[in-house]
Amino acid sequence: MDPLKPIFPLGTVLFPGLPLPLHIFEDRYKQMMRRCIDDPRPFVVALIKKGQEALGGLAEPFEVGTTASIRQVDYLEDGKLNLLASGVERVRIKHTSHDLPYLSGTVEPFPYPDEDVSGAAQSLRNVAHEFIRIVSKTHKVSNLELPDDAKDLIFLCASILPVSCQVRQSFLETERLSDLAHDLQQHIERQLALIAAVGTEPAKDPYLN
Repeated sequence: MDPLKPIFPLGTVLFPGLPLPLHIFEDRYKQMMRRCIDDPRPFVVALIKKGQEALGGLAEPFEVGTTASIRQVDYLEDGKLNLLASGVERVRIKHTSHDLPYLSGTVEPFPYPDEDVSGAAQSLRNVAHEFIRIVSKTHKVSNLELPDDAKDLIFLCASILPVSCQVRQSFLETERLSDLAHDLQQHIERQLALIAAVGTEPAKDPYLN
């Protein structure tokens, strides 16, 4: 059995390959991150299922999360930290422990089945490009470049769409990447239809509340 891994319950969903900036100010998480820095190891990011993110008891996370590796550390006063981490792989939390000041547990890899997702990713790219073009123009921000890699594209789309964290968690839990790409394409197509009908402001999809 793998040793216990640090688990960081957060109010966000992390996908493999994507960045995650963190401001660490609680003692328990400062201790967690110091251990991860001193003895380089990944920690698990999991969406909070029950509880709160900070200044309370340890929150209960969803079962599926993503391991994260620390890429950059800025040391602040009073032991606080600004971190840049990035998602590595999807995992399933099998058991949690409250023996440490922070949550830890045993996890197992939850890999995506091997399949060719290039076709599904290309279809997704076509609608995502139009969606991002509209959003970038409306909000007067620079146009986001879509990655060439099919998996990176799928994970990026899953992370930027205007949906609730619970829906984003369902994206992470989708077993096959081809199914995820299809779901994301349908969601974006509905967004584009809503934009065409009521204006250019993206809204949460009523089908995915």
